[in-house]
Amino acid sequence: MKLSTLLSIIVCLGIGLTLPGTMQAQFNDIGIDAILSPVGDQCGGRASGQVVLKNYGLNEVTSAQIEYEVDGNMIAVYYWFGSLAQLEFEILDFPNFVVGTGTHTFKATTKSPNGLPDLSTMNDSKETTFFALDNKGVKIPFFEGFEGAFPPADWDVISSDNLAKWDSALVGANGNRSAFVDNYSFDAIGEADELLTPGIDLTKFKKVGMSFSVAYAKLADNSGFADTLEVLISGDCGKTFTRIWKKYGSDLATAPSTTSAFVPQYPWQWRKEWVDLTDYTDSTYVVIKFRNISNFENNIYIDNVNVNEIFALDIENNLGLENIAVYPNPGKDVINLSFEAQKADAWQIELSDLSGKSLLDREIKALYGHNQFTLEVGHLPRGVYMVRFFNGESQQVKKLVLN
Repeated sequence: MKLSTLLSIIVCLGIGLTLPGTMQAQFNDIGIDAILSPVGDQCGGRASGQVVLKNYGLNEVTSAQIEYEVDGNMIAVYYWFGSLAQLEFEILDFPNFVVGTGTHTFKATTKSPNGLPDLSTMNDSKETTFFALDNKGVKIPFFEGFEGAFPPADWDVISSDNLAKWDSALVGANGNRSAFVDNYSFDAIGEADELLTPGIDLTKFKKVGMSFSVAYAKLADNSGFADTLEVLISGDCGKTFTRIWKKYGSDLATAPSTTSAFVPQYPWQWRKEWVDLTDYTDSTYVVIKFRNISNFENNIYIDNVNVNEIFALDIENNLGLENIAVYPNPGKDVINLSFEAQKADAWQIELSDLSGKSLLDREIKALYGHNQFTLEVGHLPRGVYMVRFFNGESQQVKKLVLN
């Protein structure tokens, strides 16, 4: 038999070839190159697996099985299909799995590259140790009005220069104190100062939001500058954060520009803002971060941080509508919607169930002053719904019960 014919048979069968002076090269050889997660500390209750799958063989690999286990107990088998040439790799993400508090071992093992045995097993497995934290956050409703010691218990203040940082102010939205950053006195352009909540458990309700009061005035002679306030959230015990709200300059301002250090003196100089946190209602431990980015303008204040079921937040947020009412409530076949509009404009009214599924969506043309509309709801199953008024920028949510 010719050598070329023999090599072709070997390649097709996926068996090894022993070469003089070298290790045995496997034609079908897939393995775990590294474990990226879980490593180090993990949020209590669950963890996620992430590994690097690598083709160590000569043949292209288009399928494989990856078994992953915790503490020697099999979690699942991941069936991979794709295309990896020699020495190519791919990062794989496994679904979250439940773990208890304490130290654990995670192991991932590859099998059956291209549906054939993997005769080189020394690169098939990788193992790592991680620690699951007992992170059970504060139950909602969660409220902080900054009336006591600062920072409040279990809150954190982070400042890179320890000069302009979050501190207590002797003025509040409807109390005696609030939290603020003195951007007026410090000229550290681009300086980021952060105020972090304790861990909060959002699993009590399906629809959760956060409202807070803000007060800010631009510095009159600094038209080219803009202080910024951001809200970020972490669902992984504070390892990574995602920005979910941001305003700066005129959009952030609640009072006219001034040439002096801004101190809110009147209720109208405060504005209630809100952020939807519903995407995180499967988390027992989220951390919310308020980030001030200074551009040497003026003081930013926040107060009355309230994390709760959306219905309980009484969110208005500059919608341009006042005295919104949904009645009768509980209702049956027809409900009335009434409100006072600050200007003639178009608004959307959406009715959805508690899962967020939209059931009715209607545009209304409101006139200045009092408005009233009706919605037919007799065809809907009896239960609890949300009625949302919004105009693309702001919204208000009302709870509706049908019986």
